[in-house]
Amino acid sequence: MSRPPWRPSKNRPQPELVATDALPPSRSDRKRAAQAQRDIATELFLLPDKALAAVPLDTDLRDAVVLGRSIHKHGGRRRQLQLVAKMLRILDTGPITIALDRIEHRQESAILRTHTVEQWRERLLTEGSDAVASLVAEHPGADVAPLEALVQEALRERREGRPQRAFREMFRVLWELLSI
Repeated sequence: MSRPPWRPSKNRPQPELVATDALPPSRSDRKRAAQAQRDIATELFLLPDKALAAVPLDTDLRDAVVLGRSIHKHGGRRRQLQLVAKMLRILDTGPITIALDRIEHRQESAILRTHTVEQWRERLLTEGSDAVASLVAEHPGADVAPLEALVQEALRERREGRPQRAFREMFRVLWELLSI
């Protein structure tokens, strides 16, 4: 009995799949690239105005992003997002992603700085003069007298149940001190 013609024979040589760059991208690769463009477009939609101004966009793309940010109906916003992603496909997105990464890094560093200031403030309130000495050791040239006065005032406000004006002022002083 012979093998039907639509079934390949085990003896028939199979064509070799050559892994070269000459092959076009697979469908999965194209989908991943399109999703990456939509992700960039979504990030552009979520940026505040000041941060969006720092991203290098051409005028047509910037206008499309601004228009998309003003659309609040879901279907229209989705279509505008797809249009911005399509516009991104024909552009070099390298400078745009670098700017977005820089903005994200700046936000992360501000959050880290805020946490550091809060930790120092709590440490100053719990440890007192020992923490002030270690703060001066880490940051020489810090003006200690107003900081110690703020620590004492914050502790007094906390004991008396008054509004914590010195507590907030201590945050501002530490923020300026730790930015140096």
